[in-house]
Amino acid sequence: MVTDMAYARNGDCEIWFETFGSASNPTLVLVNGLGSQCINYKDEWCEKFANRGLQVVRLDNRDVGLSSKFEDRPVDEAGACYRLSDMVADVIAVLDEVGVDRAHVMGLSMGGMIVQAMAIEHPERLLTMTSVMSNTGEPGVGTGTPEAIAQLIAPPATDRQSYVKAWIDGLNVWGSQSLPTRTAGRPMPSVPSTVVSTRLAPDVNTWRSEHQVRGPISCLR
Repeated sequence: MVTDMAYARNGDCEIWFETFGSASNPTLVLVNGLGSQCINYKDEWCEKFANRGLQVVRLDNRDVGLSSKFEDRPVDEAGACYRLSDMVADVIAVLDEVGVDRAHVMGLSMGGMIVQAMAIEHPERLLTMTSVMSNTGEPGVGTGTPEAIAQLIAPPATDRQSYVKAWIDGLNVWGSQSLPTRTAGRPMPSVPSTVVSTRLAPDVNTWRSEHQVRGPISCLR
């Protein structure tokens, strides 16, 4: 059911995207988390939204998948070669390429931070914003402990011994009641995640006040 695959350009950055459903329908843009390609949003899942009357757009963030890579670009004093605002502009470029003035946007993890920044910087381009498994980037607000973050970003296990060690370390960090388990052949239950969804307020200051967003949101390498 994929209807289009193309590139959008933001300066010297090319963003690869594809769409599902009719262009005459309202648009839903799906933004990925750190290091994940747009296929993180499975075809079947996108088709469900398309079948409910939406045009679905999924894209590869810069430095991921088929979009432009920045390995050799110069960095600033913070060690970053681009900022979250640049990634926001990438999504806006995709909207422009698709010919959509305003869209529903949903982001997972880092993608949630991107769509929050979109709501602040380009509220006129959004209909609704949904941030999943994410936070505002404000130090000390909604962040995990250093031990938990280390578990989340650690390299995957490569053998049985390292897998068992990672599992035990996870038990110590998260607690046995927080980890998914498999019992009696039943599938693992999903771990609840935070979802924040809002219809945009008329202006940015009102949106900031109502949803307690304080900037700047983030700086990415």
